[in-house]
Amino acid sequence: LCYLVEPLDIAGILLDADVLLEDRQAGEKGSLRGGCKDFLRGVRASGVKVTVMARNGVEESQQLLRLAGVDVGSFSFRSEPCKEAVLEVSKSWEANPRTLLVVTSSVLYLQSARAEGCQAVAMLKAPGGTAALAANAQLTSEADFTVSSLDSLQRFFPDWEQ
Repeated sequence: LCYLVEPLDIAGILLDADVLLEDRQAGEKGSLRGGCKDFLRGVRASGVKVTVMARNGVEESQQLLRLAGVDVGSFSFRSEPCKEAVLEVSKSWEANPRTLLVVTSSVLYLQSARAEGCQAVAMLKAPGGTAALAANAQLTSEADFTVSSLDSLQRFFPDWEQ
C-alpha cells in the first residue's frame, strides 16, 4: 500500500449494516457483500473496535451475519440513528468522535457523521446506469472519503494484515 498522507488515528469503525450487503432493490432480502466475512475477521483480528449500525433491526443483522458464519459476539450492534449511535459509541469507547470512522451508503448517515465530527466514508454503489452515477455523486459530495469495497477500507489501517 502507498500512503501520501499520515494514516488517520482510528479508535474504531461504525459500520452501517447496509454496507455489508450487496446492493439490492427495496424490499429484497440482502446477501452479504463479497469479502464481508474476511473483512470482519481481519478487522477484529487487528484489534479494531467495530459497531454495526442496524437500521433494519439488530436481530436481522445478527441473523444474516450468523448465516454467513460470522461470530457476532465480537461486535456491538446499535439500532439508533447515526447521531445517537456515534454519541453512545464515543462515550462507551472513551473516544473522540474524530477518531471514529463511519462507513455508510446513506447520505443522511454521512451528513450526521460529519456533523458529529467523525470521518465519514461513503460506500459507493456498484456501477450500473444513471441512477448509480447520481447516487454516487451525492454520496461523494457528502463524504470525507469514498470506498467501493470492504477490502478498500484496509487503506485506513496500515498495520492490518488480512
